[in-house]
Amino acid sequence: MDTIVKVFKFWYREVKRPFELIKDNFGGLVGFTVFFRLFTFFVLFPILTWTERLWLIGNKTPVIAWYNIGPIIKTPMSWIVLILMAAILVAGTMYEQFALYDALHASRFGISRSVKEIVSAGFDMCAERMKLENWGFIPYAILILRFGTITGDVSIGQYDLNKYYSLCGRKQEVVSEEPSP
Repeated sequence: MDTIVKVFKFWYREVKRPFELIKDNFGGLVGFTVFFRLFTFFVLFPILTWTERLWLIGNKTPVIAWYNIGPIIKTPMSWIVLILMAAILVAGTMYEQFALYDALHASRFGISRSVKEIVSAGFDMCAERMKLENWGFIPYAILILRFGTITGDVSIGQYDLNKYYSLCGRKQEVVSEEPSP
């Protein structure tokens, strides 16, 4: 019975922690989310629609389907437009994730952020990551994220497993008591 109580307390603490994390910046996070959704709807989606139309016009076809995918993929124009579309999607996703990361990081240390500060931090962090010296990290990140999500290694770390096993009373080899940076 004591083990069940320990596991329940651990579970409750872990469920409660994200809500405690966003309480300092809840208004800013909601404001940023509304801003980003509107920005995506009114700016990014029209740009993606324009690039898709450019792709169709460049291939002289009204629609992309299985019967014409072979000739479309062979044209250089298709690859240029696909790379442009991927860059737009990656930039939008990267901006959103970095802005939210900064707000959550500030919340962790009790710092309140306004919507303007969250928006600015997203742009600043994107600009920092797009510097040429940081581009060597991209293939590594793609490989780690792809294989990490397939095996599930990204979502739970050794530190979390050690805490879980110690609370459940199971014997597990403790690698490190400190979380990795």
